[in-house]
Amino acid sequence: MVTAVGHDFNLRRLERYLAAVWDSGASPVIVLNKTDLVPSTTLQLKMISEVALAAPVVAVSGQTGDGLDALRAHLDVRVTATFIGSSGVGKSTLVNLFLEQARQPAASHFLDYSDRAYEIRRCSRLRSIVGRTMNRVRYFT
Repeated sequence: MVTAVGHDFNLRRLERYLAAVWDSGASPVIVLNKTDLVPSTTLQLKMISEVALAAPVVAVSGQTGDGLDALRAHLDVRVTATFIGSSGVGKSTLVNLFLEQARQPAASHFLDYSDRAYEIRRCSRLRSIVGRTMNRVRYFT
């Protein structure tokens, strides 16, 4: 599950995502993205940890690459990785970084001053990534 610092950060939404993922039988990993936009993520990470139950929490920056190794440790060729989260939180950016090329449409170039994406391309394609970290990737907005 991907969320971002800033106005998109919403614990109640994160709890709903967690409930849906646990209910599906999947093993959630909570990704706090866009950490480069704030001086400290200590408060957000503490708040997430309080609702995360047993789910691991990873702080990353799709812009700088910080934390990607910690996220990569949760991905494996034997599993299907699914990126879920609100529009504009950086799901496509993270997938593109792992693919090492831009294959998913990303909204990062369409952000206005309020950090809200005003043009979003929604996509839920299944990608096979041969010889990469992930076998299959699916993401939802």
